[in-house]
Amino acid sequence: MSAATKHAAIRSYFASRWTSLGDGTTVVYENLNYTPVTDTAFLVFGIRPVESAWTAPGWADSIGAVVVAAMTPANQGPEAAETLGTTVATCLARQTSGGVQFDEATVENIGPDSQGWYQVNVRTPYWYPESTS
Repeated sequence: MSAATKHAAIRSYFASRWTSLGDGTTVVYENLNYTPVTDTAFLVFGIRPVESAWTAPGWADSIGAVVVAAMTPANQGPEAAETLGTTVATCLARQTSGGVQFDEATVENIGPDSQGWYQVNVRTPYWYPESTS
């Protein structure tokens, strides 16, 4: 299965989990136009493939990370972004879907930016086996 197919599956899986476990915050997927709404949180979702490594004849493990920036209004303080980030982490951490296995998520406090947002990043490593033949 191609990386594009796996990445589409990762986005779809997160969307499904976010619908079930999330708080309704808008998810902005990479390469889509989005204008933030004043005083309204949003998520910026990205997939970062790292490499494929040979594991056995005819097989390789592809690894990477899902990175989500939780953006909340800066005037709400860091707690709002941290809470949103923790909710994002529960959607992927230690899950398996369609052959993709997600490891433990980490939540990193980035802080306020110059445009009125407070950012917390959630990083969840993933891997999946793929045929090389």
